[in-house]
Amino acid sequence: MSSADLDRLIHTVRRLRSGDLSARVTWRSGPLRELAAELNGLVADHERFHRDAARVSTKIVRDGRPDARLTPPVDSPLLAATAHAINDSMDALLAPGADIARVIGAVAAGDLSARVITPGGPVYKGAFRERALIVDSMVGELSQLADELTRVTRQFGTEGRLGGQAQVPGVSITKTSTLGIASDTALVYHVDGEPHVGGQCVSARIHSRALRVISAIR
Repeated sequence: MSSADLDRLIHTVRRLRSGDLSARVTWRSGPLRELAAELNGLVADHERFHRDAARVSTKIVRDGRPDARLTPPVDSPLLAATAHAINDSMDALLAPGADIARVIGAVAAGDLSARVITPGGPVYKGAFRERALIVDSMVGELSQLADELTRVTRQFGTEGRLGGQAQVPGVSITKTSTLGIASDTALVYHVDGEPHVGGQCVSARIHSRALRVISAIR
């Protein structure tokens, strides 16, 4: 290798190190041809990998496509392993959010039996498990609140008892009559000591269940 060839190689490597993956060595003959082919092939693999990473980033960030994944190169085991590791990490990051969204959607539709942590489902650990338990606890309390509201409403309708108290930790549900007649009875919820008339802090399912029970009573 001549001094000029060495300078050319050093210049190309410096360009690659600075992030210019378009750099190539141009020896097409002589004893350095095989070195040029291998180095250029390595650089081409990394260029394709980074281009694919940019594609995935655009899909996720700009297009809102969290299902976008890297394509593992078939001719580069190291880059393929890196792609699989990144894809697996993205799946692990997104799975808890998808399960939480599923539960929130179910609650919005009136199903208070949905949970993030289910028998036979994914096993979450660390911060993911903490978030799942928070959501499951919240939905469990809403379900208990809905059941208690149904009980208090039925108690009022069948026995004519005002001031019925629901047994929900941290939440009291009391029914009072604003005008002294059943048709004008207002539902007053006390959450952490604050009154909320008409169920301002309660899920849609609680309202619908209360309305169904009241309609049946009338």
